[in-house]
Amino acid sequence: MFRTGTMALLMFVPVMFLGACSHEEKDMQSQLDSIRAMVKQSAVLAVQAACSEPESRPEMIRASVTMLRRAMGGQEMDMIHKMMGQMPDLADGTMVIKSGMVGDKKGKDAAQMKMHVAIHDAGEDVFELLDALGGDKSPTCKDIQPAQLAATAALLRERQGPDMDRLQQQLDERSKHFMRSDIPDTVWQLAQALGRI
Repeated sequence: MFRTGTMALLMFVPVMFLGACSHEEKDMQSQLDSIRAMVKQSAVLAVQAACSEPESRPEMIRASVTMLRRAMGGQEMDMIHKMMGQMPDLADGTMVIKSGMVGDKKGKDAAQMKMHVAIHDAGEDVFELLDALGGDKSPTCKDIQPAQLAATAALLRERQGPDMDRLQQQLDERSKHFMRSDIPDTVWQLAQALGRI
């Protein structure tokens, strides 16, 4: 009887472990989805700020900054860092990833890590644009068009369906069409980063 009970327990433990892994994986994806949506919303606010009236621009920038800080420094990001075995972000914005973390990841784990890095990149690029909007050589409304279209396309990707897919693809193509050699780097980088999230 003891042996039967022991065997049952040994069989139960792996099932519990697999269930915990599955729950953690699903929970990580939901956190990534939440952060990604917030970064996209902050990008939309940032590009709208570039085309807003001078008197309303500071409020638009503040709204974008508030949303972005919530995305990059909120409990969702903290939870992801803990689940991925990462150290918290350093003061200069860089990440510390434990040795072998990326190399050991395969399949869905690798996709989640890739998305996590892409979200960080996009967030940093939104911050760069916001800094530029407050500077002496702020991008013009015409300059911002590629990032504006890319931000809208990125937001549409949050909604699944043939119509939405077609619209976001068209906007992505239009974004590339507006890329000129004289486009500020901040705009070009943000447009590219939004295409990855």
